[in-house]
Amino acid sequence: MCEYMETRRTHLRLHAELGSYDKKVVHALIDEVPMCHVSAVVDGTPYIQATVHWRERESVYIHGAVKNKMIKAISQGSQACLAFSHFGGNWKFTSRASSLAAGSTFAHPRRTS
Repeated sequence: MCEYMETRRTHLRLHAELGSYDKKVVHALIDEVPMCHVSAVVDGTPYIQATVHWRERESVYIHGAVKNKMIKAISQGSQACLAFSHFGGNWKFTSRASSLAAGSTFAHPRRTS
């Protein structure tokens, strides 16, 4: 079995039993989900955005405009984080307006049978 190395940054914490360092499992997850979330700190401010992605061997590519300040910062060497979310089984998403920011919504997954 070929695995990714566990590091301080990749250590599985919460519900570690649901994670895997196995490259086949990680690659299958990346290939299966239609989008990912990219985050980085740009000029001292954290940013996150959803985008589409694709994988070629050990590299993951993300879609983004060259003028996007986060994409630009990443291309200039800023550290970034990719998050790939997979919901197994049947899930129903409901949204509700947030009082935290005008126009924002939160999706709340609920398992259905």
